[in-house]
Amino acid sequence: MERPMRLGGAVSVALLLWPATACTTSTVGQAAVDAKKPTAASATPSATAHPTLRTAPRLDSDETLAGQRKPTTGNAEIPFEAGKEGDALIVELSCQGRGTVKVALCPVDVSFETKCAADEVGTTRNEVAVGAVHRAGAAAVEAPAGVRWALTVGRGERAQGE
Repeated sequence: MERPMRLGGAVSVALLLWPATACTTSTVGQAAVDAKKPTAASATPSATAHPTLRTAPRLDSDETLAGQRKPTTGNAEIPFEAGKEGDALIVELSCQGRGTVKVALCPVDVSFETKCAADEVGTTRNEVAVGAVHRAGAAAVEAPAGVRWALTVGRGERAQGE
C-alpha cells in the first residue's frame, strides 16, 4: 500500500509564535477522556472522484506510536505518552478541506499550522527535537468545521544532521 504524500521536511514546516493556551493541565486530563469518545463520520458520501481522508497517518516501522486521533472535524486535544530521552517527537497531520489547521504541542511549546486543500488529502510530517520532548503531553488541534483531519504522534530517532 502506498504511503500518503508527505509535505515538509524533517524539521517543522513552520514553527510559529502561536500561543499554546489550549494546553493546560486540566485540558490535557480531559483530552484523555475526549480521545475515547467516538467521532461522527460524514453523513453524506462525496460525489466527486477526489480521495477522502479515511485513516490516521501511519508512522515508519522503526517509530513508536505515542498518541493518535482518527479522522474527525473541529477542535480537539490528543494526549501522547512519554518517550525515551534523546528521541524526537514526531507529529503527522493529514487533512482535507479548505482551511488551515493549527497544532500546538505541550509541554514543548512548539506549534505549527498546515494549509489544507479541498480536493486532496495532504499529510505533513514534523519532527521536534527540543528539550522536554521525552515528556508526556498533548497536541491541541484547532481546525475549521469544513476541514477533516487526523493526527498521529510518535517517537523515534532524531533525523541526521539535527
